[in-house]
Amino acid sequence: MKFWLLTLTQNQVLWLAMLKNNLRRRRRMKKKENNNNNNKSSSKPQQKSHNKHWPAKSSTQLHCRLCSSRGQRKGTVYKCAKLDVGLCMMPCFVEYHTKVNL
Repeated sequence: MKFWLLTLTQNQVLWLAMLKNNLRRRRRMKKKENNNNNNKSSSKPQQKSHNKHWPAKSSTQLHCRLCSSRGQRKGTVYKCAKLDVGLCMMPCFVEYHTKVNL
């Protein structure tokens, strides 16, 4: 039972981190849009959609792609449901989906 509560808490933290990132991105886009309206020469910037990138449990043990790229060898049972990429729940899942250059 305790494991289930821990997983639920990690999912909530992950969801809040993604929500916070989306809010920051929207604020930046509004600022750029306001600046562009003053200049009237640029078009709206495109926003990436992460609405289907949710963690899912894998039936097998996977290697975390982000940890592996850093030279670490960590095993995880979590993956991105859309990309089918093994990722640690925290902090690798959020970092993998929010940073441009890893």
